[in-house]
Amino acid sequence: MNYSGLLSFSFGWLRDRRAVKYLALGWLVGLLFALSLVSLAWFLFGGVLSALWSGDAAVLSFLMLYPEIIDAMVADFIFLSTPVAFFFTSLFYGVRAAAVSFAMKKSGSAVHGFNLDRAVSLPLLFLCCFFCSVFSFFNRKFLLFPAAFFVLVAATFISDEAISIGSGILALVVFFIYCIVILYNALRLSLAPAAFASKGVSIMGALRKSWSLTEARFWRVFAHYFVVGVVSLLAFGAAFFLLSMLLSFVFSLLVSPFSLAFQAAIAVSLFFLFPFAILASAFATAFVFNSLKH
Repeated sequence: MNYSGLLSFSFGWLRDRRAVKYLALGWLVGLLFALSLVSLAWFLFGGVLSALWSGDAAVLSFLMLYPEIIDAMVADFIFLSTPVAFFFTSLFYGVRAAAVSFAMKKSGSAVHGFNLDRAVSLPLLFLCCFFCSVFSFFNRKFLLFPAAFFVLVAATFISDEAISIGSGILALVVFFIYCIVILYNALRLSLAPAAFASKGVSIMGALRKSWSLTEARFWRVFAHYFVVGVVSLLAFGAAFFLLSMLLSFVFSLLVSPFSLAFQAAIAVSLFFLFPFAILASAFATAFVFNSLKH
């Protein structure tokens, strides 16, 4: 296994100015995601927060008397923010897939021209990867696990106490095992963006190509991603620590208490560094794809 070549290629884009536009796309998607969550939170909590900020004792007394209202508002936020998060996750995947295409071109591979049609198809590729991973489209024997999970969950509600407890424990075990299956499927399909970047390959064709390339090579692919992940964690972890400490000091001069400045520094640091991790994984995907293809 050529780990030196893997690491050199996975982080070589740091010296290429053309990679800046993919970082900018990542920052743009992250900013829109943050603004969407803030807008949703303000829509749900804005009136209450404004009343509390103005010192409205009646609102404070009402919330203290009926705390379940806050729980209901938080539940509404989680419910409404879930599809928003899923949508922006697909956009992040699209940015990563576009970066994979750039990495493929940089490695000398023939890639499909990047146009509006291909750009729109990237989030769709994410959705296909997601559902094919969850529902084991290419490995349908594992569908027995979610079927067993739902049967056991139903049994916990219609059985007596002893059987319900046993069914609940078994349901958790089955759910844990199926999470491993989903991760296995996701890793087998992780090369789909690289395959999709190739000329003349459709979305389903890219998924089938990724599945066939990783056949009997799961641990090799896992080892490549693991090495890049560990190095990325160490490098970006150190950068995150230094940047968050610096920003905490700067923000503490502007706002108080320090805990608020520290939380803001962490959020800004994650926002700034996350696209770097996306590009590192994109280049690793291109390297693994090319190494398995030849």
